Amino acid sequence: MATSNLELCNLTARELVALLESGETTSVQIVTALLERIALIDAPDTAIALRSVLAVAPDALESAQRCDTERMQGTIRSRLHGVPILVKDNVEIIGLPGTAGSTSLVGRPVTKDAPLVSRLRAAGLIVLGSTNLSQWANMRSPFSTSGWSAVGGLTSNPYRLDRCAGGSSSGSGAALAARLAPLAVGTETDGSITCPASLNGVAGIKPAVGTVPSEGVIPISASQDSPGPMARHGWRRGGTLRGAGRPGGRRLYGRKGSPRRASGGRHQSHDGPSRHGRGLPRSRQPGPRGWHATLRY
Repeated sequence: MATSNLELCNLTARELVALLESGETTSVQIVTALLERIALIDAPDTAIALRSVLAVAPDALESAQRCDTERMQGTIRSRLHGVPILVKDNVEIIGLPGTAGSTSLVGRPVTKDAPLVSRLRAAGLIVLGSTNLSQWANMRSPFSTSGWSAVGGLTSNPYRLDRCAGGSSSGSGAALAARLAPLAVGTETDGSITCPASLNGVAGIKPAVGTVPSEGVIPISASQDSPGPMARHGWRRGGTLRGAGRPGGRRLYGRKGSPRRASGGRHQSHDGPSRHGRGLPRSRQPGPRGWHATLRY
């Protein structure tokens, strides 16, 4: 049994689910522990000032209480019911900035959740906050700094604060490594999930383009952009992708009947260094079949 907030923060999504199912903890306790840790080591005015979390969701505790109430009533929306998740700040979420790190979008009203966020909420996940990123997902300048944005400052690598956290999903990768959340969402055009996952020692996948809806995500390329799941271990990403993905793994791009492979060139793109990542063939995309054999929750 977890006996302290620090222990709760150190647990993986699967371990948290086990405690929730056994009644040994609640979503409110988990969210409270994570919010305390964010305030302790992530905020700009702290000694560590990791700067991975750009904003905390104002309704995080309210959502946690609702999940706990539903669990008590026997309503379990998915295996990840009541588990917190952080989402990159280029994704629209009601109550969060959605600035892509740019001061030009500060104060812009976000009137609805992006479809992928709506699906995460419908699966019972708790949006804990939004994460810092390379401003405009590294499309600001060919000389931009990975992990820096005008809104959030420079995200540090939790393992060595003077080292790069990668980009452009810098905050999502660093927050996972720092135990500020068990799960996160990043976005990738070319390397923006896999690069920070690698540098922060966590796991991330760029799904085939169109598997996860990109509506409500500040765009770079309609044929390459893809939101994707990040976690501390590769085999714990499947549940997140199932929750956020399109029903049946329907794709927006690619020839009919042929596997869609995401671009992974050998060049340095504006969206971060390539990791030669490939999308999953249709038979392995989330849907009625296939995904469980690829990434188990």
